[in-house]
Amino acid sequence: MNPASKAKAAAYVVAVFLVGALAGGFVGFDLGRRAFFRPPDPRAMADRIMEWLTSDLALTEQQVGQIRPIVEAGTAEAEKIHHETFERIRALMERDYRRIEPFLTPDQQKRLREHEHRGKAGAPKILGTNATLPPPPAP
Repeated sequence: MNPASKAKAAAYVVAVFLVGALAGGFVGFDLGRRAFFRPPDPRAMADRIMEWLTSDLALTEQQVGQIRPIVEAGTAEAEKIHHETFERIRALMERDYRRIEPFLTPDQQKRLREHEHRGKAGAPKILGTNATLPPPPAP
């Protein structure tokens, strides 16, 4: 193999590596962004906490039976707090959109409403619910 062929082969290998790394970075970023906003499943969270408590504290079966209801209630409450916080933030954004609208042109107002509806449409996925939303409001 002559030096020019070796250089071409090396360039191809580097190019394939860079394309793969770039694609992997985009996929990883998108998956991480989605998981960041979604609360963990309360049952799975309770199981992980109980595994940790059981192994690190060497709990007996009796202690596990006494502690598990407390942990399950706590994870259920954490999920409720997450939903309430999400709704409060959404209401805050909605309020601010209404305050911004008077300063926008009609076309900008329409785009703002479309943007707002896209955000609401993504909320069920973020919250892990099956709720559906109505179409965006008319101008």
